[in-house]
Amino acid sequence: MNTGQLLYHRINKHEAERRLQELQAAGSLPPDSPTTPVDLVSASPRATGGIPVTQQRLQLLRTRASEVITGLDGLGTNQAAAEFDRRISAVLWDTLDIVPAEAASMEVWWFLGLAVLPGTAASRFPLSIAARHVGPPRRHVLRRLWFRRQALGDLLDASTNPLVEDELVGLTERTIFVSDPRLARAAAQFILGYEGMDRSHLYTRRFLREIQARTGTTVIGALNDTELAGLVSSADQRVRQYLEGA
Repeated sequence: MNTGQLLYHRINKHEAERRLQELQAAGSLPPDSPTTPVDLVSASPRATGGIPVTQQRLQLLRTRASEVITGLDGLGTNQAAAEFDRRISAVLWDTLDIVPAEAASMEVWWFLGLAVLPGTAASRFPLSIAARHVGPPRRHVLRRLWFRRQALGDLLDASTNPLVEDELVGLTERTIFVSDPRLARAAAQFILGYEGMDRSHLYTRRFLREIQARTGTTVIGALNDTELAGLVSSADQRVRQYLEGA
């Protein structure tokens, strides 16, 4: 459960890059050990209103992350990578209990990725891909997963034809959807309900563009839930009509 109470340690960009270089020099990383205390040297929580996270919580995070990815082999495949993302996003959301303002700080995510879960992060993206570990917000290996879970919730757990990477990027990185998570969730529900072939390429791309076109002069936040659902539904109907006539 995420109630948004905890404050996390932070490391600055210089320290993050130093730690990444150390991890790269070490070569392959072992799994994150839940029994080893997290190294808090050069890291400190910023008092912005909340409860400082404990070592016990950080070790719980390690335990849960290790449990859900144990036995998940072949991360070089799109399917396995997507399953990793789904599982770890749930662990981050359920375990971090992070103050929302903290989640907006890259210094917190650098700490989580390089001090708390370096083995988990590196199993998804090699440490040689520095942008995934110390790069911009939308590319960070862990941050993007927490924000996807925040925006889409259990829609990420669809067992039949789950959302794929291109669809997730569109739903959680386009400004119009980031500005109002209701719109992202409503669009995701229609995407998951589409049963045609090659959904991501033929349907989703057109569908998201159609929504964006229809919201060009609309203040999404001013729409109530019924109005917003109607806007998304009309976009869906327009795209389906186009595809049926193509």
